[in-house]
Amino acid sequence: MLLHQSIGLERFNELPRQKAVHALFECCCSLTWAGWVSDGRPFADHAEILSRAEDAILNLSDEDVERALQCHPPVGVRRNSVPSHLEQCSIWVPDDAVMAT
Repeated sequence: MLLHQSIGLERFNELPRQKAVHALFECCCSLTWAGWVSDGRPFADHAEILSRAEDAILNLSDEDVERALQCHPPVGVRRNSVPSHLEQCSIWVPDDAVMAT
């Protein structure tokens, strides 16, 4: 998401709706979710945007959740992707059977 690319919250608040939705869609492949979060702007702080994002995700329909999950690659699967590699590196469970999969 653009917020992770140092755009900052203030600039995110100023984006046209279409660009804000696009930035949010990179986090969660749900136009419903991205639109609802975007429509909550301007956000005063990161806690406010995270709260709005959580509320939006909890209120998605089963169909929206399924669609979002289908377009997200499994953790660590995107080859030659530093963020994907870091996702995999950050997962650790004290169960050898789980970690072997």
